[in-house]
Amino acid sequence: MRFISAGESHGKFMTAILSGFPAGVLIDEALLKNDIERRRTGLGRSPRLECESDNIEIVSGLSGQVTTGAPISFLLHNDQSFIDNRVDRNEFPRPGHVDYAGSKKFGHNDAETSAERSSARETALRVAAGSLCKMFLKHFDINAESEIVEIGGIPYEKFNAHAEKENCRKSGSMGGVIKVAFDGVPAGLGSNEQWFTKIDSMIAGAALSIPSVKGVFVGDTDIHKKRGLDSLDLFVYS
Repeated sequence: MRFISAGESHGKFMTAILSGFPAGVLIDEALLKNDIERRRTGLGRSPRLECESDNIEIVSGLSGQVTTGAPISFLLHNDQSFIDNRVDRNEFPRPGHVDYAGSKKFGHNDAETSAERSSARETALRVAAGSLCKMFLKHFDINAESEIVEIGGIPYEKFNAHAEKENCRKSGSMGGVIKVAFDGVPAGLGSNEQWFTKIDSMIAGAALSIPSVKGVFVGDTDIHKKRGLDSLDLFVYS
């Protein structure tokens, strides 16, 4: 499968195409809606997430509620009233963002021009495409689960979101660690034929393409602290 997207964060809409998706998969509207809503929830989210519906429309690749095998396209409308009234424009390049590099590469005078394609807004389309992929994987009894491990170096079970909210307003957002686990994955998925066909490299590349992701672990998040014999994968029989 291949996923591509287009559009800017503050344009009229954003769009994406998921090609190579098999025919005959029934779309679970409840799962799609739940996955999109999960992206929007959480304390301290952007005001934009509080006013926009993230109503993603599937405009091709379906016959009724079943995939046809044709490319599936998504459309995400942006709330123009929010965009027209926004007060959070970035007048100067921000360190750690694409603002400066994009301006130097393409000659943009506006620091935000390049950032429009690297906004977290684009991840709404990824969530929609990922939700459909989860529906497909269920046919093979493969399931994905995720959880928050820590926020700002604090274990999630000890993190007090309400107490830290004011600190974030003063000093900016906090980093964190999330864990994604797949159950039922068959041995041999992926390939060792070329570096770009390895399943680990494809997963790491996809994760790091999200602007806020700065590192990927395969296995335990503290594997870099262990000796080789302590970090070996184990055979698991089920």
